[in-house]
Amino acid sequence: MGMLEQLQALFNQPQQNNVQQLSHLLAPSRQASSSELTFFKTNPHVGGYAAPDNHVVLNPFSNLSQEEKNAVAKNEAMRIYMRQNNIQPHFKVTPEQLKSFEGTPYQGDRKALQQTIAARQYSGDPSGGTPTMAQSDFLKSLGAYGQ
Repeated sequence: MGMLEQLQALFNQPQQNNVQQLSHLLAPSRQASSSELTFFKTNPHVGGYAAPDNHVVLNPFSNLSQEEKNAVAKNEAMRIYMRQNNIQPHFKVTPEQLKSFEGTPYQGDRKALQQTIAARQYSGDPSGGTPTMAQSDFLKSLGAYGQ
């Protein structure tokens, strides 16, 4: 079983805190630094991020449920997986998706936009937009199923 299949199996387990297990498979997690805490405190709507040191950092000021924290960890771990393995999606972004990311840091950065769409679709986050066949095929090519 490949790494992504192991990751998917973890997230298919009901009612478990998989964040720590995730860290051993794909991307280690760590506590937020003081500067990250400052950012997170003023941005409680941000669930977490894929830090430049390739750690998943969750926002301790977020009111997310454990299930939602797991989804954030899954999303950010996919970003780190793509970053570490030099994987760049080459699918087209739909007009609906482009519109939903207007005014965000992803606007005008096609590479980052494609990666965030893929990671969000992988984690089941509807803000990634309705997946196209090419987007679904990209995730399947990574062994990411059941997203």
